Amino acid sequence: VDESRGQVRELEAMITSAEEWMKAMSPGEDELNQESDASIKAAIEVEQRNLELLEAQLSPVTLTAPMDGVVSVIYRHAGESVAASEPIITISATNTSRITAFVRQPLAFEPLPGMEMEIRTRTGARTISRGRVMRIGRQMETVAPQLLPHPPSGGNVAVEYGLPLLVSLPPELQLHPGEIVDLRPILTR
Repeated sequence: VDESRGQVRELEAMITSAEEWMKAMSPGEDELNQESDASIKAAIEVEQRNLELLEAQLSPVTLTAPMDGVVSVIYRHAGESVAASEPIITISATNTSRITAFVRQPLAFEPLPGMEMEIRTRTGARTISRGRVMRIGRQMETVAPQLLPHPPSGGNVAVEYGLPLLVSLPPELQLHPGEIVDLRPILTR
């Protein structure tokens, strides 16, 4: 019996020391609550930032037109997704401040910035004025068929290339945006 009691005391001591060791090894309930609270708070903050980013991406964007004009074509409507560089609307100018021209191939002259150009309207009272070359394109571009002297009839559309120019518009010429005029270089000798 004494022997059994001694074994029981030994077992009790072992259990007590095991309990103390387990308590020492595992964090207390307060520590667990603090750690879980901190990790939950960090996860909530991350999700909050993700939500704010998503809201910013989905919020409406105000677009400002680079010119005065009238909306002539609407490609996209409210609520639709738009890819980068995809057109949303086309704005037609209400007035014009320059002429876009093309020197067709073969180049009859080499345009230079500042070169003076004679501008002739195609209206009933053909008005003649002068403008200057403001900019010259870097490469040949296709010329729209309606700008050619004799646009092809039927379905055959000839592709012609020309060097684009920007020519200043004198204030005395009251042109409509898109109006076709004739240009001729004024060559000085």
